[in-house]
Amino acid sequence: MSDIIAENIEWLWEPYIPSGKITIVQGDPGDGKTTMMLAIAAAITNGETLPNHNGYVVPGNVIFQTAEDGLADTIKPKLEQFGSNCDGISVVKHYLTTTLYQPMYLYNFALFILANLNKINEFIDNFFR
Repeated sequence: MSDIIAENIEWLWEPYIPSGKITIVQGDPGDGKTTMMLAIAAAITNGETLPNHNGYVVPGNVIFQTAEDGLADTIKPKLEQFGSNCDGISVVKHYLTTTLYQPMYLYNFALFILANLNKINEFIDNFFR
C-alpha cells in the first residue's frame, strides 16, 4: 500500500452514496427501497438537491433494472410522481450482461439502480468477468 496515493471520496449524496462505487440499499419488502431510489433518480435527472445535501447535484442519467416491479404500473407512475426527467432514465428490461459496462461509461450515467437484490450474484458474475 505504500505506493498508493490516498484520494478523497467524491459523493453523489454525502455520506450515503459515493460516486462510482457500489452502494447497496437493503430492507424488508415494502420498506420503500424502490420508492426512495426512484426519488433519488428523479433528483439526479433534474439536478435537484437531495435531503441533507449541501447544494444541488449535477444533472445526470440513471440506469434502472428491476425484475420485481412493473415498469408501466409501478416504476413510471412513481417517476412521474417525483417529477423525473424520464428521458434521463434508461431501463434494463432483462437481467444484466457484460454489455452493460460499455453503455454506463459511454452515456455518463450518474446512478445505476439494481432493484432486485436476489440477482446481485448474477450481476457480479456477469459484470465483473
